[in-house]
Amino acid sequence: LDAILRANGTETVVIAGVTTDVCVDTTARDAFVHDYEVIVLSNCTAATTPDRHRNAIDLLNAFFAHCVTSQDVCAALPPLQ
Repeated sequence: LDAILRANGTETVVIAGVTTDVCVDTTARDAFVHDYEVIVLSNCTAATTPDRHRNAIDLLNAFFAHCVTSQDVCAALPPLQ
């Protein structure tokens, strides 16, 4: 995936999915160590408990990613033509 993203000039990855404290976390950390700007959609991820989700988001936001909502990302995009 890294080779494909780099070939297309991708600098930022936006991550959504399950499970926040396992798969999402691992994907975000991997993207971070490959020098991508990492955005995790906090309202488009989930974990087995609310505490696990919140803890994972807090950790990611502190070290590896920008954790924002999907509404934040949509508001930052230019309008569709």
